[in-house]
Amino acid sequence: MRKFYDFIRRGEFRVAVCKNCGKKIWPPSEFCCDCFFATSLEKIETTGTLIECTTSHIYDSEDLYGVVDMQGIKLIGSLPGNTIPGTKVRMVECGIRESGCLFYHFDTCIRQ
Repeated sequence: MRKFYDFIRRGEFRVAVCKNCGKKIWPPSEFCCDCFFATSLEKIETTGTLIECTTSHIYDSEDLYGVVDMQGIKLIGSLPGNTIPGTKVRMVECGIRESGCLFYHFDTCIRQ
């Protein structure tokens, strides 16, 4: 979906939503997987709950990554250190790296 990538390049997160049944489609698709109607890309609230997290030790880093549930949309993204499952988080940045990989950065809703 070229439009999805255009939004992400601008730092805007969008989700495909069915124009017929209203289902959120993730990963994004031009057609609903339930009723096969066309979708449109829409903004959603980018707050969610951290489901699980782990520390990456690639290249001697100690970066924290986790799975975040945002209204049924599950994303993997980076997190501030010491964030634990169950914490409310919000997406603060998204984009595409030079390598072509998508990235999502989250922060806690209330700094602890």
